[in-house]
Order: sequence, then C-alpha cells, then structure tokens
Amino acid sequence: MKGSLKGSLKSSFFKKTGGRAWRYTGLILVLASMLLPQVSSPAISATSQAVSQMSDKRFGLIVTGSPSPAALNANLALLGNQRTWYSYDHTADQAQDNRQRVHLVRTGAGYSSDMATLQSYVQSMPAGNYWMIGNEPNVDGQDDTAPAQYATQYETIKNAIRQADPSARMVGPNILNWDQTCERCSGFPEGQDWVPQMLAAYQSQYGHPVDFDAWGIHTYGITWNNLPMTHYQTDIDQLVKLRTYLNGLPAQAGKPIWLTEFGVIWGYAGYAIQNGQVVPQGQFERQAILDYIGGYMDWLLANSGAQHIDRWYLYTSYGLPEPYASVYAGISLLDGVNTNSQLTDFGQLYRAKSLTPAVNAPTGLTVSALSESQAHLAWTNTATN
Repeated sequence: MKGSLKGSLKSSFFKKTGGRAWRYTGLILVLASMLLPQVSSPAISATSQAVSQMSDKRFGLIVTGSPSPAALNANLALLGNQRTWYSYDHTADQAQDNRQRVHLVRTGAGYSSDMATLQSYVQSMPAGNYWMIGNEPNVDGQDDTAPAQYATQYETIKNAIRQADPSARMVGPNILNWDQTCERCSGFPEGQDWVPQMLAAYQSQYGHPVDFDAWGIHTYGITWNNLPMTHYQTDIDQLVKLRTYLNGLPAQAGKPIWLTEFGVIWGYAGYAIQNGQVVPQGQFERQAILDYIGGYMDWLLANSGAQHIDRWYLYTSYGLPEPYASVYAGISLLDGVNTNSQLTDFGQLYRAKSLTPAVNAPTGLTVSALSESQAHLAWTNTATN
C-alpha cells in the first residue's frame, strides 16, 4: 500500500484482484469501530425446481482468482447456463464457451499502443463479441484517463478491433458512478463532469457523436463513514441519472446502459488501521449484503426495461484480499476457484434471482366472440413440470 498512516492518517488505497487495481488517494481513516446489531444469515439452499428454468442472460459476473479453464466452466455452470462474464486478465482464455464472454481493453494508465497484438486476440475470439473500452477512466489508480485522451484512444482501439472483426460491438466508457464519489476520502472526478467533456472532445476530433453500442457504468457506494457499504439505493440513483442524461442527447437516447460492475467494497460494521492495513471491526454483515443483492436485483428486474439497462455484472466470482486490507470484505459468489467449488449464500441468491420458469406456449388457441367488446379465449395448456 502506498502512502503512510502516520500523522494525519492520510493514505492511498488500492483495490486489486485478478489484475484490477483501485486506488483512492487521500482517504482519511478514522479509527472508530461502527458496530451494528448482529444479524444472522438465512438458510439458502439449492433445491430442485418444480418447473424447468432458464437463466436470465442479463445477469453477469466478473471472474477473479485466476481459475483454470476447467474450473471456470464448472463455476459458470453452477451459476446458470450461458452466463455472461468477463475477467481482468487472460487466464481464462481457454474456456469452452467464449461466446458469452465480454472483453475489456484498458485506456489511460492501462493503454497499450500494440494494436497488432490486440487484433490477433480479437481474431482468436468468436465474431460479434462485445468489447468494453476503458475501466473507470475517471478514477486515479484505475485507467485515470483525461476525457480528450479517452476519445482518441477509444477511436484507435475501436478501429483496430473492427478491422479484425467488423461485427464487434463497443461498450464505453465504464465510468465509476455518475454524481457520487467517495465519503471520507479525497474522491475522484464525477462522471457527470467527465462524460460531457469526453463527448465534446470526441465530437471536436472526429466530427460526429461518440458511437458506443452500449453505455457502461460501475456503481459503488463508497461510504467509509456509513458501513457496511450496502446502500443499493445510491447505486440505483446513479443508473437513473445516467439514463436521464442520455435521454437528453439525441445521438445517445436510444443506447442501452450496461452496469459493467457493481458490488460491495466493505461489508464489515467497522474498521481499524493496524500495521498499515485496514482490518475489520465488528461482524461481517452478511444479511445486509444479502439484502443488497436481493434489493438491487429486484429493482433491476422491475425497471431494466423502462431504464433500458440490458446487462449487469456482479463483482466477483471469488474475492481475494486487497493489498490495503487484511481480509476480503465484499461479495464472493463461490467458495473457491476449483472444479468442485460451490456457491456461497450470495451465489445462491444471485443465481435464484436470475432463474425464470420456462413455460411452454399454449396451443390450440381459439377465439369466440361474445359481443362487440368481449371475447373468450380457450386453449390447451401443454406445459409439463
């Protein structure tokens, strides 16, 4: 961890798992335990379904922990068929089905000018995939990309990818939040300031509006003064405000939103600093996290159509301790990265929310007129359990 906790207790914070680094500069840590009432986790067990079910393909996950291809395939199968996913590295490139995979190309601090290597990689993947361009470009310690720089790099990356695969689709810019930054830290540029600057720079450079196929955003409530960080209504607000903004731009109003990352950074009731690391104080608020997953997913299922939100990706499959922390303090959907790993209670809930009954369409439909304003529908229901 960079920085020092001496004196004013100012520190740089990192979040890094599977190639993902997250730094919050100047975070002020107050050594106060915020103990909340103890809650117990409800028993959530996998049970046989009364009817056949199919997985909602909008439910995605971020793969961390560097599982082997065999383990990844087994883990994805536990979470439901045809699960959409992505990772921060290429350790899982040999997964059996890359058709459901979304790929990430970094900008700014993570940018590479080697377009030939990128094109070779694109050609090794199925055609028509989605490519996320940029990872939190408004955040120091992530891509940390100036708006005009992002516009230039996006265009370069997009052109290289589409030369290799003309059917490829782009998701950008994957900012962190819209008008929320970080409480009890120095924060980072708000998305609502960064995005208009990027749009203006792109228009100036290329003479037309930016041409994302989908708009990506990450939502995290970063509230070190209000733990645990499970306030999903704040995350929802970020999505609604981005949708409102896009609806006001003729070139962007019809574009879908992808929630390309969401989750819980700190799930404990409090924290302390010991030997330069953040350590938990109080209990791990498992029930609060279950409520976060359930509440957020229920809202998305009810409102994704009206808000034109097409996909969402939960962080993470299997969490490892961040460099700044003594423990991993967020959501793990699985209890490991092996072929025999099982779903945690978080994973069971996420999977349950993604499953919908598969019911056969009725056959033998007949219509008989009763009056000018009434009709009688009769059919034979051939659906079987």
